[in-house]
Amino acid sequence: MSEQDRGPAAAEPTRLGEHKVWHVISSVDPANGGTTRAVVEIVALLRSRGVDSRLITFSGLEALQRHDELWGKLQRCGAPIRLLPAAYPALRLAGLKRQRWTPERGDILHCHGVWEPNLWLLARLARRAGSPYIVFPHGMLDTWSLAQSRFKKWIATRLAVSAYLRHASGIQCLTNFDASEIELLRLSTRRFTIPNGVDLREVQSPSDIGVLLKTCPKLRAHSFKIVFMARIHPKKGLLEVIDALSLIKHSHPNVDLLVAGPIEDRRYYQHCKNRAAELLDRVHFMGEVKGSLKRTLLSSADAFILASHQEGFSLSILEAMECSAPVIITAQCHFDEVAESGAGRVIAQPDPKLIANAIRDLTDLSPAEAARMRQCARQLVEQHYTWSEVAPAIIDMYSSVTSSHRG
Repeated sequence: MSEQDRGPAAAEPTRLGEHKVWHVISSVDPANGGTTRAVVEIVALLRSRGVDSRLITFSGLEALQRHDELWGKLQRCGAPIRLLPAAYPALRLAGLKRQRWTPERGDILHCHGVWEPNLWLLARLARRAGSPYIVFPHGMLDTWSLAQSRFKKWIATRLAVSAYLRHASGIQCLTNFDASEIELLRLSTRRFTIPNGVDLREVQSPSDIGVLLKTCPKLRAHSFKIVFMARIHPKKGLLEVIDALSLIKHSHPNVDLLVAGPIEDRRYYQHCKNRAAELLDRVHFMGEVKGSLKRTLLSSADAFILASHQEGFSLSILEAMECSAPVIITAQCHFDEVAESGAGRVIAQPDPKLIANAIRDLTDLSPAEAARMRQCARQLVEQHYTWSEVAPAIIDMYSSVTSSHRG
């Protein structure tokens, strides 16, 4: 086995006492999307609150180490990290026992994901050790997600996933919609609705536009800048956004689109680039952005857009609003508070005409109206979606499952 175990013990224990919380994720490769970022943030957050929070993964550690922001956060909080050998259905439980790791009685496992055999395996080990485990699906159990690769998921559910969910001490949901979708599965497992959050920092002035102009030489300094920040994958709706810009290229020629994110589907990426070529130099593909460049990008945005066909609860939307960027999102992002609070526009579906109309709305705002929308975006995050707001709910969930497990 390749194994790493780093970091000092956590700070003074909370009411969880000596319980260790192991966050289990099949891969920590940041290119896989927001789940890795959320897990790293939660581990660091809990350790700052005195919870002995640790990380177990089966792959992607080298990629995580190359991500300065996320790896640095884990290093600074001193989280122990354990790399275990990848498990497949044919691998017996003894495979991990030979590697000298099993949960201790009283440990809590927080399993991030649904469909990975690695997670089913550790959940079974937890049950044998008498330890509670919590499943955090990250949006993987809603109707849209279940319809993808339906037959494979049906087989997996019959073989392992049903038991994995049924025997869990709790399921963490991201939104009320998420909870209602899981309710359709008719599970008796307790559900806890706890959203993601962000670290609240001071609003950064967009005056550092020079950094963006160096990164994107053809970007116009005084254009209306829309930022799309997500994995390049059909689910995220980038092609529909590009098509929307084509619809308004003559009526609103001052709009630029900046596309930031790792390429997950290269064929789809090339298709988007070909379609964007019709817009000349108005679409700028930046690749994945990190650290200060990402914050500069979001702080310089006149709007952030995510036209997803499905989302659990996007950290990118929160990060954009934390930087005071108004947002345009689809109803499939399950974030109705955006429209209710005046922080942006929520459209019914990822349709180019609807997206175009929303872009027109934001570009046509007066300076005072745009400033008010920016303020509303920031306030929504400040009041409800910071990690400091989320932390007590996570700790309460752990206390609840350990109490009921003892009972």
